[in-house]
Amino acid sequence: LAILKSASIDLATRLAPLQDMGETWRLLESSCLISAHGRGPFRRLRVLEPVSYAILNSADPKVVSRVREQTYCAVAEWAFQHSRLLTDAKQDLAFANIAAEMDGIRSAIDWALEHSPSLAAYLTVGAWRTVCARGNPSSDAYRFLSAASNGAGGLSNGLAGEAWVGAAINLSVIGQ
Repeated sequence: LAILKSASIDLATRLAPLQDMGETWRLLESSCLISAHGRGPFRRLRVLEPVSYAILNSADPKVVSRVREQTYCAVAEWAFQHSRLLTDAKQDLAFANIAAEMDGIRSAIDWALEHSPSLAAYLTVGAWRTVCARGNPSSDAYRFLSAASNGAGGLSNGLAGEAWVGAAINLSVIGQ
């Protein structure tokens, strides 16, 4: 959570290997290490800035990098699974869930472009449908293009193609 700054309960639970994180989140909140905002599926957990800063700056940089990659892999898988719902009856909720995580996804793509290009492309596969689904012009077009061109080669053919399709649609939405 310190890496993402904030996350939905659903995504935060995916980041933790434990089965029942509800009690853990309540304990962290009562200890003032995290705060919770919102209700229902839009409830978000946020690591307080001083705590996040202390965690990220006191840990071994190699450990932080490894945890960052694991976190972003979990975010990519979560976004991919939710993006598949954008054509089903739960599409409004899926759209809202991914849209709420876009700041973290953007940060993940930016980090992955430098450290793990195929992860950047996979993150794009999970995110482009959300950005493009509602016909919204996107400032992410060149980010997605960079992710596809640098990392799509490391994905399976289907996922690589989807990274390219997402980049192309996103560019066309902004008139490029």
